[in-house]
Amino acid sequence: MAVLGVFAPGSQAGELEFESSGGTYFQYYLNQDNLYSEMPPGYRFAFSIDNLVYRTGPGHVYINLADATVISRQDTAVIKLDQIRYRIDPGFRWTEWQYEANLGLSHECIHRIDRERVGGSIFWNSVQASFGTKGAYDHNLVGRVVERDFQLRNSYDYRLAADAFLAGNEAWFVAQNHDYRGHLLGLLRYNWALREQSAFYADLRQDLWLRENGSFQYRGTAQLNWILLSRKSVGVLFVEHTFLDQNRFENENGLWSLGVRILY
Repeated sequence: MAVLGVFAPGSQAGELEFESSGGTYFQYYLNQDNLYSEMPPGYRFAFSIDNLVYRTGPGHVYINLADATVISRQDTAVIKLDQIRYRIDPGFRWTEWQYEANLGLSHECIHRIDRERVGGSIFWNSVQASFGTKGAYDHNLVGRVVERDFQLRNSYDYRLAADAFLAGNEAWFVAQNHDYRGHLLGLLRYNWALREQSAFYADLRQDLWLRENGSFQYRGTAQLNWILLSRKSVGVLFVEHTFLDQNRFENENGLWSLGVRILY
């Protein structure tokens, strides 16, 4: 673990830790018109696990795991599996101050299930960095809400993130079937209300991808969330609208959806 000295020179030695948080959600699409897909959208089932594995003075070494399965809803079949998307993100997280920052690697892959794709699966690797207020990260959301931090009422959180995609035609394991070179994310969260047994917040998320030819692809999503509280976890009912999506992977342009999310 000598490499951790790069993050915290002169700090005390760290220690192993085993702490996890995460969640799962189910999403139902109300309309089914989308681009770049032969299958109309129907449902999405996803889960994520945030694992803290080593603690140092300024923060934590972590490994994030996430998976999302897209399921099509058609006239001939209520359920037809479309594709599965997973990601693995190891990195370091600075938490010992008012804000939070993350620096790490990200591996993401998209596999089709009930249909073949010419050229094989889609995957990429990137170097990723993010910075923002702690309330803009879902792994902090449960603690803040369950502890009834009433200062959250009528307040804002934000998060900014950037990815630099690794590229190289000579190395097949670096990237396949995409032309991305960079990605920017901006999340603005409005904490609308917090009550004894519930809370409300709204998210505005914007993504921008830079392609190899210098062009950009944009996605904008708005989400309204109703939190139902418990002692150690929260249930969230949400409605989501993607008002513009130019991305050709899992395009959701113009889609409305309802969903339920469990965070712990």
